[in-house]
Amino acid sequence: MIEETREIGAKKSCERRFFISSLPPDAKQIAEAVRAHWLVENALHWTLDVVFNEDYSRVRKKNASQNMALIRHIAFNMLSNAQKCFKNVGLKALRKKAAWGDSTLSLILTQNF
Repeated sequence: MIEETREIGAKKSCERRFFISSLPPDAKQIAEAVRAHWLVENALHWTLDVVFNEDYSRVRKKNASQNMALIRHIAFNMLSNAQKCFKNVGLKALRKKAAWGDSTLSLILTQNF
């Protein structure tokens, strides 16, 4: 069981999560595994949903949804890599900036991975 406590202003909330695992009962190792899982969830999946509206995708035919997911991941990686060239610009804004200007789009497309 992992217990998480959040404080937002005067409001306090507590959430308990239960996990089934084959890991040895080592609290540090289990905590690192859980944090790694949520890092992927928050850093990648949440970003794909916010930047690319992935949850609203209506692509359903055959392999099209898997192909679009691959294209989104490639675009996400390219935007993330190019983001260091733009100060204080989020991925969503950078994507919009690339749609509006060929110079930004060219810079994103020519970045090395």
